[in-house]
Amino acid sequence: MATTPNPQDVGAMADWFDNRPINKKSRDLQAQALRDRLAFVGLDWAKQVKMLDYACGPGFLSRIYGPHVSSIAAIDISDTMLDRYRSNIGTYGISTGKVNALVGNLLVEPPEPASLSSPEYHEFDLITVGAALHHFPSVPSAVHALAARLRPGGVLLICDLFDSDSRKDADGGEGKVEAAKRPKGFTEEGLKEVMEKAGLTEYKMEVLPEKYEVELPSLEVLKIECFLAQAVKPRS
Repeated sequence: MATTPNPQDVGAMADWFDNRPINKKSRDLQAQALRDRLAFVGLDWAKQVKMLDYACGPGFLSRIYGPHVSSIAAIDISDTMLDRYRSNIGTYGISTGKVNALVGNLLVEPPEPASLSSPEYHEFDLITVGAALHHFPSVPSAVHALAARLRPGGVLLICDLFDSDSRKDADGGEGKVEAAKRPKGFTEEGLKEVMEKAGLTEYKMEVLPEKYEVELPSLEVLKIECFLAQAVKPRS
C-alpha cells in the first residue's frame, strides 16, 4: 500500500502527486495538449516574448512555453515550490540565465517583496497561471492584478479546472458523490466576465479533449476536465 504524505508538508505532497503513475500519465497528456495548442496563445513566437509564470509550482508551464520565450520570471508564494522549480530549471528549454525565480505575492498591496514593484516585473508579453487560479482567495482581484502587469497586446493565459457540472454529458454524467469531491472549476462565461472586468479583451476558452484521472492522497481516483483560456490587454 502506498504511503501518503502529511498534508502540511507542501513539498512532500507535491512530490507524491508528481510521482503517482496515474498523475504522471495525466500530466504528460495535458502537456502534449498544450504543446499542440501553441497557436491558441495568440503570440508571435518568432519575436521576443517576456513571460511571467505566476504560482509557478514545480515549473509545468515553464516547461511548455520556455522553448518559445526569451525570458521567464517565475513567482510562487511557497519557498518549497520555488526549490522544486529551480531544481527543474534545466528542463525549460531556455538558457538558465534567462530565468529568474523568486518567492513572492502579487495579490497583496503592496506586492511582496518590494522588488516586485520594479519595471522588471511589468510589461509582460505573456503571463501564465497553471492549476492555481481556483486556489486564490479572490479570482477577480487576482486577474485584475495580473492584467495590470501585461504590456498592451500582452496575453493572460489560464490553464485550470473546467466546471464539468455546468454541462450534462450524454451519458448522464457522474454521480453526485464524485462530483462533490472534485475541486470546483470555472465555466466559460464565468471566467469571461472576470477577464472583461479586468479590462481584457479577445477572450477565448478551449476545453481540452481528455478527461484526466487524478489520484488523491486518499487513493481515490477522480476524473477532471481542464481548459486553456486567454485574453488580451488592449493595444490602445
